[in-house]
Amino acid sequence: PGATARALASLERTDAGTSIRWTYTFHAKRGRGWIVAAIVRLFWARYMSRVLPPIARAVESAAG
Repeated sequence: PGATARALASLERTDAGTSIRWTYTFHAKRGRGWIVAAIVRLFWARYMSRVLPPIARAVESAAG
């Protein structure tokens, strides 16, 4: 089988704004798990910290 990635997001309105829970699951091709693990460990948290705040603002704006 090929490599796959699955994302699950849930958004919930709170008194403070919007709570976002975002979960990713990665399944690499056989023998390539190390590269997926390296990318996730080194870059994913920083990337999500950059992209989630604008997404949250857009969701809050759309929700009114």
